Amino acid sequence: LGKLANSEELTLDIKFDGIEVVSEEDDHALVRPINGSIYLLITRTTDTGAVINLWEQSNPLNTIIGNPDGAVPVVRIGRTWFLTEG
Repeated sequence: LGKLANSEELTLDIKFDGIEVVSEEDDHALVRPINGSIYLLITRTTDTGAVINLWEQSNPLNTIIGNPDGAVPVVRIGRTWFLTEG
């Protein structure tokens, strides 16, 4: 984000069809998102208000984070589960 100009915006969208729980202990778990992907979009708004797509990419979730088998670590805070580094 620090490299974006004031007129630029980053959109990050994580999508998946479902979750398979691989293991769970207390507030930590290892889950495998089914058909998980990460969508990235960088746009720029011009002086006239037009929005221009500068960069757009969609990748399988396990190529960005997680283990080779597609499992990713999550941690529970309150009632909500969040992606974590482990």
